[in-house]
Amino acid sequence: MTKRFIFIFAAFCSLWARAVARPVPTDSIGNSGYQYSMEKVQSVTTPSYLDGVLVASPWTANWFVGVSGGASAFLGNPLGCEDLFGRLQPSWAVNVGKWFTPHIGSRIGWQGGKFKDGALDTRNFHHYHADLLWSLLGEQRKDGTPAEWSLVPYVGMGLLHHKDNGQKQFSLSYGIQGRYRITGRLAATLELGGCTTFREFDGYGKIGKWGDRFLTLSAGLSVTIGKTGWKRVVDARPYVCRNEWLVRRSEALAGANRRYASRHEKDGRIIRELRKILELEGLLDKYGWAADSLYNYDTGNPGNDYSGLNSLMARLRNRHWNGMDPLASPTDTLRTKGDTDTLHSHDIKGLYDSTAMANAHKQADARLAKYTASGHIGIPIYFFFELGTTKLTEPAQGINLDALARVITGHGLYVTVTGAADSMTGTVEINDRLGMARAEYIAWELVRRGVAPDRIEKADIGGISDYTPLEGNRHTQVRLFIPR
Repeated sequence: MTKRFIFIFAAFCSLWARAVARPVPTDSIGNSGYQYSMEKVQSVTTPSYLDGVLVASPWTANWFVGVSGGASAFLGNPLGCEDLFGRLQPSWAVNVGKWFTPHIGSRIGWQGGKFKDGALDTRNFHHYHADLLWSLLGEQRKDGTPAEWSLVPYVGMGLLHHKDNGQKQFSLSYGIQGRYRITGRLAATLELGGCTTFREFDGYGKIGKWGDRFLTLSAGLSVTIGKTGWKRVVDARPYVCRNEWLVRRSEALAGANRRYASRHEKDGRIIRELRKILELEGLLDKYGWAADSLYNYDTGNPGNDYSGLNSLMARLRNRHWNGMDPLASPTDTLRTKGDTDTLHSHDIKGLYDSTAMANAHKQADARLAKYTASGHIGIPIYFFFELGTTKLTEPAQGINLDALARVITGHGLYVTVTGAADSMTGTVEINDRLGMARAEYIAWELVRRGVAPDRIEKADIGGISDYTPLEGNRHTQVRLFIPR
């Protein structure tokens, strides 16, 4: 019955302990419940420290030197007839040590003085010893400031030397030291200690037996040298939690960027389809600005809107058309006050051309003024070149030269060819020569296709940085003019 009762009671205790046990997370540092605002993330985190955890001091820190003086009593075996107070003799001590942590340290020391042996004769002794120190209260508070009081027991071993009879005996040392810190480096000490050695130390006891002892009471000073104090260990948990939050935040932003990129690509396809519809309906020149017709949607390069060539024949057949859409209402929201038809696109040119290009255009226009009507036809046509050369980036651009030559020769048009280079590469002189060389190359290609040289006006604007990316600045611009 007793065994059964014990078994039931043990089972009940086991179930009760399981019921009241609290779940412990597998990783106490990886707490993912923290939430941060962007202002807090960007601010400097004030470090917090682990309670009672310190870094061990380096080799050059927390050394101390102590000196003390007091009285010692030798208690030998045989003891002799003198009492304890009659055996007291003066003694002195010097020690050097180091605190490795606020609780653990070590020292080596020397103690010397006089003592009365078993025959009550006064003798001299020296005690060399090394001790392990253990500070019960610690040498530093939790906030990093030095402790005012400390209590330090110690144990060690050493060598006792009887100066008169020449005995040198192994000894065990022990005791306790109280310390009061006067300043940051200076402390007062009060020590009660002793050591034990073999009985034959004073020459009267049995050989090989423990029994002779020294008791010492002393007071002195201890000075800390080198660096003082210990560094506290920073609590890494707030940094770990913030880093985990940043990782999750970056993953969320990366997912949003992928969604926006997909939407951006879809919008680009829609815009390109809309531009095709406008081109088929003949409305691209009027409404193309709404679909970013002057710049490629994907790259930002100045775009060749070749639909101007496709509709050029219709424009020439109806030169007196004022450019107004007969189906457009007066309140058409796609046009604003001040807009003009592309037949007067010198206004548009002023919006998109740089100052250098505008000046080159004015000079070329002035030279063609006596041959042509006001303003050029359509938007400019661009031909792009490889870096530092007059070689077209795509040989297929020769198709545009063929179409241009047919339109120019078929309708007796005049042409301005303006070459440009990338100002971010090459010197000013090199870019000037390169811009003119590119203009001459396009002019020569037009002449080779049947365009009269006297209908071509060449110009260059040297190095420019009007377009992004930089490759867009390496081009030659062609504009067409209607003769008078």
